Amino acid sequence: MKWLKTFFKKAAIEEYNIPLERLFDWFIERSMTLIDEEKQQLREKLRQLQGARSVLKDKLKLLGEAQLMNAALPEKEKQIMFGNREAYLRTVSAFADGLVIPDELAYEKLLQFISGAEERMGQLVKNTARNYIILKEFFSNEVRDGGNQLTAIEGVFAGLKQTKLAELATIKKKINELEETVKQKGGFADTIIQEKQALALTESLIASAETHMQQLRTGKQFQELELLQKQMAALKGKLKNHHDLLSKSFSSIERLIRKYCAAYPEEARLFQSYLTNAGDALLADTNVLIVDGLDRLRGTILTGQFGTDDKERHDSLARLNELSVEHLKNTAALMEKINEQILDVYKRIRLNNVQREIEELEYKTAHLKTKHAAGIVKVKKAEKKETKDDISTLREGAEDAINAFLGMPINILIDGDDKESGDASDSEGE
Repeated sequence: MKWLKTFFKKAAIEEYNIPLERLFDWFIERSMTLIDEEKQQLREKLRQLQGARSVLKDKLKLLGEAQLMNAALPEKEKQIMFGNREAYLRTVSAFADGLVIPDELAYEKLLQFISGAEERMGQLVKNTARNYIILKEFFSNEVRDGGNQLTAIEGVFAGLKQTKLAELATIKKKINELEETVKQKGGFADTIIQEKQALALTESLIASAETHMQQLRTGKQFQELELLQKQMAALKGKLKNHHDLLSKSFSSIERLIRKYCAAYPEEARLFQSYLTNAGDALLADTNVLIVDGLDRLRGTILTGQFGTDDKERHDSLARLNELSVEHLKNTAALMEKINEQILDVYKRIRLNNVQREIEELEYKTAHLKTKHAAGIVKVKKAEKKETKDDISTLREGAEDAINAFLGMPINILIDGDDKESGDASDSEGE
């Protein structure tokens, strides 16, 4: 884009003159901050995907537990409905379970994940279309909610593909193509010499980066990070155990709770929150109002209002006795304390910069290894023929792409070039 360079000159914007042999490393270094920000955004999108996947599982559970509004349906229709529900839940659950969120943020890995997930999503829609249509007739809300979560997951897929990592990969390709073209122009011998020199330099940079990573991984700061991560896992495990035990207590008397809520609908909201997530409900129930509701439930059981047999009555009363105000308050205090400890450990992990340093070195090393592998291929396949590609066109394309990506006007210097008169910067942009 000649007009873009003219604009930079008229606006007196400083241009960077970068020798082609240093362009790749210069671009990687200058793009590091942008890519770090992009990776943060990708992490957020992956967290959104994890959240949508979790909600989808919850919606599937609700669909599996949903009761027919019309209990008088013919038995044959019930069998058809239950068969379709079982098939739908099995297929969608398999999709959700197979949606393994990647830990690596390399563009190639991310693209591979998205491609595979979208293909499986297409198969899912195709395989469940008939089940979906039938179930909408019986469980309209639950099926719609699950479908909304699948739509949300597709939206996250689309957002993941709209990443600067794709633009970065394109620019790297343009730089590599320009380098290869220039080297081919110089002839077979020069290509071999230059590629071997580049390989030696890249190998040195890789070795240096890997040594630095090894030093970081064996250092005190990394050991502290590992210890904090273990503490975090242990605390989350303890918190989950409290949640599970509490949920088990309420689920064991769920049948009677639902009968009680049907008879006393004004209390249904509080009881439903405990049946949905007993741990979260208890933390939100600061005055432990559930105890009064449990006492009233105990009274209905003792009076035989719901027609329980002796065993169910005995087991239910025993479980209600366990859910005393003292027990619930102690459990809430323990979970609050664990949450505070988790927050404290999380803050300490955020203050530990060693993982970020390692990720930056891994990012740089991955690109260097890609460059190194490409260099080996070029040495082995170095061609003696002259290329037909127009170097000036390739150079302009790379310059425009880098200008747009970094917001830095650059000139790529190739052997034999002189800086244009009036340029304010040298190859470092000083």
